[in-house]
This record gives sequence, C-alpha cells and structure tokens, in this order.
Amino acid sequence: YASLRAGGGLASVLVDDATTTLPEPELMARVLARDGGNALDGINVLVVGPGLSHERADVARTLLRAAAAKNVACVVDAEAIDVVAASPIEALRAVVTPHPGEAARVLASTSADVQRDRIAALRALKTKVGAGRVVVLKGACPLVLGDDDRVVVVEGGAPALAIAGSGDVLAGVVGGLLARGMSPIDAALAGVEAHQR
Repeated sequence: YASLRAGGGLASVLVDDATTTLPEPELMARVLARDGGNALDGINVLVVGPGLSHERADVARTLLRAAAAKNVACVVDAEAIDVVAASPIEALRAVVTPHPGEAARVLASTSADVQRDRIAALRALKTKVGAGRVVVLKGACPLVLGDDDRVVVVEGGAPALAIAGSGDVLAGVVGGLLARGMSPIDAALAGVEAHQR
C-alpha cells in the first residue's frame, strides 16, 4: 500500500492462492506460479521480503533472479536480504534495506556490534550484497550507501519508526519511487527522507 501512496501506480501482491483477501481494495492479487515464471509479467518494480518467511527463500531467489534477467528494479527487505547476501545475483538493480538485526544476521555479528560502528557495518553489507546495489541501514539516523562509496546520513527519525512493519512501509515507499522512474540511489534517499517525517 505504501508504494501506491508514493505514486507507484498499480500495485500487485504475489499470493499463493487466488482466494487470498488483501487488506486494501486498491491492491491487486497476482497468483504466483510454482516456478515463479509469471511473477514479473508487466511489472517494472519488485518489492521482495516483507511477509516472506525464511522457509520461502527459494521463492525470493527465483523472483530476484527473474528480476535481474528482466532488468526489473527491486527493493530487497526482511528475509530476502539473506538471499542476496548469501549469493549475490549478477545484474540485480536493487535497494537493500536492513535494520540492525538483519544486518547483524547477514554479517554474522550482533545488533550491538552493528550499532557500535554503523558506517563500518554499512560498508560490510555493501560488500556482501555486491556492486550495483544501494544499501540503506535503517535506524535512528539511517545511512545510505551507493556505488560511489559516499555514505549519506539522513537525520531525523522518530520512536514511532521503531515498530514492526515500519520497515515494510519504507520498502513500499522506495518501490513506489522506483516505479516513478527514480534511480535506485535517488529512490533510497527520497524514500528514507519521506519515511523519517
């Protein structure tokens, strides 16, 4: 829903069952074929991760590989971050949006270690997920890193952002901005700034 609010246009939710009821009437349900083959037909942006369990990592991997093959821009969040970090997918255009706990999991570290040196953690994450990706390390002052090696600190934030689901909203906002034609770095920066308000 956040992608719609960010101006992304038509938004579809990939589901396993055609009888799935979606929480908002503006969202369209799209049944995902077992091989994921139909998932990206007519799609120009994919947000993958929110609502996806670790047991569905194969679905995330299939979708991300298909997105790379079709040059579909992606936002990679939640459990899908592990898929990209475990084996980076060539040619994937993506914004990767971990919170400190997800960053710690990918880096085989702890949230406290990530928080102790957020910039070093951000750079390590960028190395893990590969070139061509933008990484947003969420937190009180999110950090953004693209391929130019410049770390941007987005000041602001509010305690309300430290609740379950707020990262899913950020993923949707960035996805909506990508759908509007922004580059991954610009969508990440504008999305984080809007999300902070």
